[in-house]
Amino acid sequence: MLFLSVPEKCLQGNGGCSHQCAVIPSKGVVCSCPAGLHLGSDNRTCETVDYCSAHLKCSQICEQHKTTV
Repeated sequence: MLFLSVPEKCLQGNGGCSHQCAVIPSKGVVCSCPAGLHLGSDNRTCETVDYCSAHLKCSQICEQHKTTV
């Protein structure tokens, strides 16, 4: 079995993260996302933020435009 040192964990397959990987000594690999995306329920995959479903109380029509990240 291969044991990776802490800094190498993000170098191997990006630590299992879809976008950004960091290593925190007390927690191990921690994934994060760039602006416009949020971390999914698996804590590994970044997903598009659905602003329209979060603002259903708005009286106007909501149109979400895709952003480039």
